[in-house]
Amino acid sequence: MYFWKTHKLAEDIKNETLSDNEWKNYYLAASILVTFSMYMAYLTTRTNKLVLLVEAIAILGVIIFGVSITYNTNQSGTGNGMNYIARLTALSLPLLIKFFVLSIVFGIVLAVFSEVLTLPLSIQESFIVVLAVLVEVLIFLAIKYSLAAYQHIATRTLNKT
Repeated sequence: MYFWKTHKLAEDIKNETLSDNEWKNYYLAASILVTFSMYMAYLTTRTNKLVLLVEAIAILGVIIFGVSITYNTNQSGTGNGMNYIARLTALSLPLLIKFFVLSIVFGIVLAVFSEVLTLPLSIQESFIVVLAVLVEVLIFLAIKYSLAAYQHIATRTLNKT
């Protein structure tokens, strides 16, 4: 992996010498860096730093585990096991839209309950942590099952020929 020499990476991309595993590693490294940066920015706005740390560690763990299981699912079966990043990206968009809508609904419900029950901020933050981690897990599980379904369809298609 190139961490600084983008011209060499660009050359490898142009020459199509990156393996699917290397593409996955670049995606994983970028995801970890973006997530880490995002949580560093949250340090100034979140009141409970311990809850923030727990959330960040959980999210990073889910990302690492999620990318690993979805990559392995993409590689398994009799499908070609290629284009992991393209498949992950394509499947992510509709799933993210669905979970975004779900998160808005959950946020409204949480706001109503917070006002009615006068929930302390610490309880509200805990709900947000659970929601954030749960959404991340559900997204990766949905991608895994979609990739597995593709592998199943590819297997049936190959068996028919």
